[in-house]
Amino acid sequence: MWKKLQTWLLIAAAIAIAAMGAVDFCWTLDPATSGKFSLKFIEHRQFLIIIFVTFMLSVIIFFHYDKRIMQLRLCLLNSLILFGFQIWILVEFFILRRQDNSFTLSTGAVLPLAAILLYLFSSRLILKDEATHMFDEAAMSSKRKKESRQR
Repeated sequence: MWKKLQTWLLIAAAIAIAAMGAVDFCWTLDPATSGKFSLKFIEHRQFLIIIFVTFMLSVIIFFHYDKRIMQLRLCLLNSLILFGFQIWILVEFFILRRQDNSFTLSTGAVLPLAAILLYLFSSRLILKDEATHMFDEAAMSSKRKKESRQR
């Protein structure tokens, strides 16, 4: 489990999702205080719920390493949820930007996109691992049949 690259990609995706709880998704310079005013993901309950759900799904994906097909499907499901979340972040940003033109997207706003890419790369490796496993089982099965015929 720990030797496979998809395990480390899944861990990195879970870290990217968890990091969204600590970073801001947009900021502006506040002229009244001459400082930076930022909006964090955890200030919006809806964002916090999506972060929690996708992180829990990441944990479930990580611990289903022995059920590759289920792991693959959950990776793709989490990628779709995160894609919708990324669109939602952009919509919220443009709504804020329409109210006050000085808002700027933060680097934390692209963390769902990074997690999506990590999930897609790990999905590809999981699929490759499952294909190898299926081929090995088919080869062993045919080898057993051949040996039983020779006896």
